[in-house]
Amino acid sequence: MSVQLLKTVPAAREERRAQPPADVADLLAAGLKRYMHARVKRRPVRRSVFPAMKFVAYGG
Repeated sequence: MSVQLLKTVPAAREERRAQPPADVADLLAAGLKRYMHARVKRRPVRRSVFPAMKFVAYGG
């Protein structure tokens, strides 16, 4: 998520500086607010750990 956040916030700022029509600016603000307050989906721990365990088991 951090990379998306680093890209999205400056892009929204840039769009806002372009002074879009009020309805577009409202949609941009609402979309950014929704994105910032959304829950982060995470992979289940087992799904993340299993490949690492395999790598270590093979001497990686």
